[in-house]
Amino acid sequence: MNKTVIPKHYKEFMKSNTEGICPFCGIHTIKENNHKYREVYDHYIPKAIYPFVSLNFKNLAPMCQECNSTYKGTKVPIEDDNKKRKLAFYPY
Repeated sequence: MNKTVIPKHYKEFMKSNTEGICPFCGIHTIKENNHKYREVYDHYIPKAIYPFVSLNFKNLAPMCQECNSTYKGTKVPIEDDNKKRKLAFYPY
């Protein structure tokens, strides 16, 4: 993969994420484009549950440190605790 793909994607993601918040939790802010380090990328829809989306680049999104270390795991951001679909931010 070209070294410019991820930085370009991050820049486009931040442009569309006008609130500057984590798309996983919707609470914490994520680092801006001009920050020394970017947030880590993770699969928005978990690849363990939906393997067919694991190769889709649009399924990758930056996540805040809090989500990366404790929250997400295999949670599906578009489902509530009862497995019912809920409104979720998806920047594409």
